[in-house]
Amino acid sequence: MPEHSHDVAHVLVSRESRICFEMTVPCEVKNDQIQSALLEYQPDAFPLLLSVNKTVNGLEYMYEVQAIMVPNEVRVKLITNGFTHAIFYVGSSKDLRKVRVLNEPPTDEMVQTTDYDGDEREYMSGIIVL
Repeated sequence: MPEHSHDVAHVLVSRESRICFEMTVPCEVKNDQIQSALLEYQPDAFPLLLSVNKTVNGLEYMYEVQAIMVPNEVRVKLITNGFTHAIFYVGSSKDLRKVRVLNEPPTDEMVQTTDYDGDEREYMSGIIVL
């Protein structure tokens, strides 16, 4: 895991917060459009795109998207407690209400690097300005 300063909140969210989906559309889509659609889909959460892989096949654009849907109350609580930056990680808990804030990056055992089928998935955001 990369090293980061101690003024950054390291936040473990439920593995249920990670969403992965594919979409095929007739035109190119930008990341902010995907993020806006996710926000509209789940307005009580802040979507963090972990990865967006685009494949062009003729006139179709296929996107494979991985994101973390961070509950808004988690973000508000971090700001209220004086944090200005955070890195979010997918933890192993299935309970959406279980969130852990750490002073340093979690151990490998604390993060969930695979989905329920055992396929490798993204599990960590970059540094987010809250």
